[in-house]
Amino acid sequence: MPRDPLPYVADDVSALAKSLRRQLGDHLETHRSLPSHVQLLQMLARAGGHRNHQSLRAAARRPGADAAPSPAVSDPPASPVTAAPSATAAASDGATDRRSGSTGLRPRPTPQAHARGSAAREQLPPQRGPRDPSLSTATDRALRQFDEAGRLMRWPSRYATQRLALWGLWARFDPERRYREAEVNAVLNDLHLFGDHCTLRRELVNMKLLWRSDGGAEYRRVPAEPDAEARALLGRLAGRRAAG
Repeated sequence: MPRDPLPYVADDVSALAKSLRRQLGDHLETHRSLPSHVQLLQMLARAGGHRNHQSLRAAARRPGADAAPSPAVSDPPASPVTAAPSATAAASDGATDRRSGSTGLRPRPTPQAHARGSAAREQLPPQRGPRDPSLSTATDRALRQFDEAGRLMRWPSRYATQRLALWGLWARFDPERRYREAEVNAVLNDLHLFGDHCTLRRELVNMKLLWRSDGGAEYRRVPAEPDAEARALLGRLAGRRAAG
């Protein structure tokens, strides 16, 4: 039975390209081979701000919903990119997910992280709305990704917003402590609600906010000086935690 084409929309072409480049690099470094078409579909979904390809398909099926998450504020949209995977690819992807139960590219979220994420999604504050005039557009956009307890609710689709959000996680690591990988994961699981500590840990290392030893036996927070926008974000997050 033929399937309907699946639309694909990206609000920020630059962020899309950077995410795909990073994911492809990670895959080639790990597997030493090109990704399969199913793995490429997963990469495209994540680059567009979705957790995986199934999440993208579910979003596309919602009445009146776009395939990509709404931008954080009402900025003029960047040049959109649209694409539709073939019916064969979509069918193959669905079959693969049913057989394996996972994408094969990243660990499945723990039950605890999944439960936290499900509860948080029921009460996610809007990503759109009046902008805080005391904050820059970028800081206001980044702040909207965190809940009232200072936990990251979603992985932003915009690259610049991702960078700012990572400062909010960096600040919660003890600068004097040496962490094992499992301890880093535990800290990150307490600081986010979408069950993907692997991406957060990797991006903190890529941004040189966390130092990682060869083999990943040890992690340390890197001394760094946040810029004015990051300092404003850190101040607001500290205020939320104090109020909570």
